[in-house]
Amino acid sequence: MIAIEYAFKGMVCSELNFIQEFIDEIISELKEIISDEDIIFDTRLIMSELIFNGAIHGNKMRLSKSVRLNVSIKGSKMIINVEDEGRGCCYNPDDGIVSDNCETGRGLILVAGLSDELLIHKNSVTVIKNIDSSP
Repeated sequence: MIAIEYAFKGMVCSELNFIQEFIDEIISELKEIISDEDIIFDTRLIMSELIFNGAIHGNKMRLSKSVRLNVSIKGSKMIINVEDEGRGCCYNPDDGIVSDNCETGRGLILVAGLSDELLIHKNSVTVIKNIDSSP
């Protein structure tokens, strides 16, 4: 079992080019402590889906609004929380049904498939991912 401690808190405005750079910087940091490329790939995809969706659908691409990201690793669990400034939506992971202020929910279905746990409350999404790749 790996025993890692890591914490990141930050925010990025709803400008798509800034978001990509923001994600790239965090992934570079995570590569220093996580060697499993599959976990890094999944984490990049999870962050990209959630942060871009927050900027596009939640913040409606308003540059005055930001998307917050908190990432923490304790032991073998990574917790990723993304929060935008929008109204949020309701999502049922069992049937993929999205209601309220969401478009289709395809990104959330993808994130759910890559996560060990997905929690959504209005405009805040929390993902729990097991990063212990040992048998």
